[in-house]
Amino acid sequence: MSFEVKNIEQENINHKMIGPLTLFVVATVIASMVFVYYYFMFEKDSMMKEQYLEADSKILKDYMLEEEAKYKLLEMNGEEGKISKTIQTYSAIKSIEQRLNELNSLEEQLLSDAFEELIARGEKNKERGVQKFYGEDKMIKIQNLIDFKGTYNDPETGNHSPDGMWGANTYYDYIQWKKWKLGN
Repeated sequence: MSFEVKNIEQENINHKMIGPLTLFVVATVIASMVFVYYYFMFEKDSMMKEQYLEADSKILKDYMLEEEAKYKLLEMNGEEGKISKTIQTYSAIKSIEQRLNELNSLEEQLLSDAFEELIARGEKNKERGVQKFYGEDKMIKIQNLIDFKGTYNDPETGNHSPDGMWGANTYYDYIQWKKWKLGN
């Protein structure tokens, strides 16, 4: 047996094909690496969803049973209805005037959040404020009620005459009265 070694001559190599062939091999290697990377990423994500995220949690089941038992111990028998009715009564669906009219006494009205809203609305629009809602007669009653420091007493004449108008002095007296009332 004879082995002959043949020399590859430079003229038999096609130099025009080396560049595109090398580029094809490099692109194929990069594409296969990207494919393998994303294949394993998607496989890992699907496995995580299947085993951990979509599976029923025993801890959650135990927690929910424990919370349900605590709720039953509260014995709220129908209290949810009372709570929701109270929330509906004082919700923003009703107007300020409706909420004030539902309160029994003038003092309760003055201490309510609805009265604070009426004051704020009156600062923006005088036509829809405290003076418009109560009128002069009730404003005199309000001024007499909140005058715990004797603001309207005239020391010279001894008269006690509120003016029946909601203004800066009445607002100041109201703030002081409310602080005093809530402090007791």
